[in-house]
Amino acid sequence: MKPKTYPDTVAGLTQYIRNTVQRPKVLPEAMYLGEGICLRFGRPLFGEPFCPMGLLKEAKCGTPYYSYEFRDDFQFGLKTIKKFADWWDDQKDPQKAVDAVWGKEKK
Repeated sequence: MKPKTYPDTVAGLTQYIRNTVQRPKVLPEAMYLGEGICLRFGRPLFGEPFCPMGLLKEAKCGTPYYSYEFRDDFQFGLKTIKKFADWWDDQKDPQKAVDAVWGKEKK
């Protein structure tokens, strides 16, 4: 049995990201973003960095944390959004974090 790598409360959102967002070709980088080091995709000098939820088509920004930062038709609520954001921001190993969301890459 595969070990759990994300909280049960975000399993639906994690699966949704896995099914709708292509696995990024590069690993996220550790960036200092106000309250500490967080893993983000993209280059902040060239625009806003992204967390996995920010890669969703429903997201209005690169690092959503509140319901209003998604289109109205987004199916997940505030509690789930915050739980996923907090879990992602606690990740320190880029490879393990990406594997937890998108599964291990087949070689």
